[in-house]
Amino acid sequence: MTWSVWHVSPVITSIFFILGVFTLYQVVFDWLKTVVHEKKMSISDNTVKSLFGVIYMLVFIFTMQSTIVGKSISWEFMNFIVIALIFCAYFLNIRVPIYFFVPIILVYMVFNHSIGYWESWCHALTIMLSYWSFNYIQGHPTKSHPFIGYIIVGIIWGGIMWYFVALKFNLTMSVFLQEWSYLVIFEVLLYSYVRMLLRESELKGHLEAFANHDALTKSENYAAYSSEIKYLFANSLRNNLGLSMMMFDIDHFKQVNDTYGHLAGDKVLQKAVSTTQTVIDDNDPKVKLYRTGGE
Repeated sequence: MTWSVWHVSPVITSIFFILGVFTLYQVVFDWLKTVVHEKKMSISDNTVKSLFGVIYMLVFIFTMQSTIVGKSISWEFMNFIVIALIFCAYFLNIRVPIYFFVPIILVYMVFNHSIGYWESWCHALTIMLSYWSFNYIQGHPTKSHPFIGYIIVGIIWGGIMWYFVALKFNLTMSVFLQEWSYLVIFEVLLYSYVRMLLRESELKGHLEAFANHDALTKSENYAAYSSEIKYLFANSLRNNLGLSMMMFDIDHFKQVNDTYGHLAGDKVLQKAVSTTQTVIDDNDPKVKLYRTGGE
């Protein structure tokens, strides 16, 4: 296989290409998230995910399409473009208002030399409706079998999109059915692959929360304190910033614990942490509370 001559089935190479694109997205997103956390930026993970997702997919779509713009085969990458849109709409759940969506579509149509064709306008409208449909089913998930709603929406809108492409480029029924079926296969693979990534990400999040939070009081623990204080000390020295810390314990806690038992001691700890956290939240939510010892 060379750059211009391929001896491997395009379906097989397309599958690996799609998986590679989304794996790269996940790797870069994880790196960006780590940078944001390390620098203590006041940006949520969801905001980073949405901004990076939109930029990444726009670069992906425009770069890929630029190689075939104006040619009779300018339809060949449509399945990749549709899969990218599904990824943003369903899995990232990025909400794109109409006043942003329409200009993006118009810019793409001008870029793709397709603004003068009625089929392209119908195709563009179908893309927007498809995107919002995936947004809708993501926002209204079914408790059982969410895959069914996802694949039904994908099959219906995918068929409509390929219908307008077939009209514009005079594609045969055989090509139309092949491309439509390829899109369905890619949608199934995308769903399976991304769900696997999301499960792994959720598991890592649960493990991180378990490792950094005290099971009894739900406050952050010594591991979280150690990590945070290292950063704060280094940042304070480097930027000549003020830093203050207060430590306290509960008077006569051992006596209460020994006299009334561990269950009573646990209740005292929970009440002490709850009261302290309430006072902190009412006065300065930026202050953090850690349980670093037995009391």
